[in-house]
Amino acid sequence: MTPAWVCGVSNAGWGGASRRLHAFARQRVLPRAPGWSEERPVLYNSWEATYFDLSQAGQVELARKAAAIGVELFCVDDGWFGARRSDLAGLGDWVVSPEVFPGGLNPLIDEVRRLGMQLWHLGRAGDGQSRLRPLPRNIPTGCCTSPAARAPKPARQLILDFGRPEVVAYIYDALDQPDAASTPSTSSSGT
Repeated sequence: MTPAWVCGVSNAGWGGASRRLHAFARQRVLPRAPGWSEERPVLYNSWEATYFDLSQAGQVELARKAAAIGVELFCVDDGWFGARRSDLAGLGDWVVSPEVFPGGLNPLIDEVRRLGMQLWHLGRAGDGQSRLRPLPRNIPTGCCTSPAARAPKPARQLILDFGRPEVVAYIYDALDQPDAASTPSTSSSGT
């Protein structure tokens, strides 16, 4: 878990402050896990290029461009699942959308692997509105919250608490299901 707040001073300007903060993150926040090299893999996140306008062909094209510049992890951030076509609904519908990926994710996974990269997605939050896999209702204590917190949630998101084994198991189970394109579902699983 990262600190709630970090403060520092530097007499070396913005660059010096940035380098000091990066050193702090490397030493204290991101310790190396066994098997990790000194350098982190190069990541490309397709969000800024596509926002919610995703398609299989578009993601494959971006993956090819990313691989050509040396990217090692290709991230499909948001909008690939359930009813998630805007930031107003569907965050947490961890089922591949047949509208976005008619053939499921396997063709993209295969292409990303062929290009020598790994596919990654950001499954860090839910919005409490999920129709397909409603985590906050299924695991009400699965989100990072504070009873004193009254501020609006950023982008209507409840950040998942991956420190809880039941949250990790829930997300793993959701992502380990067959593609929605091969087994369509629009009802809550109730798990």
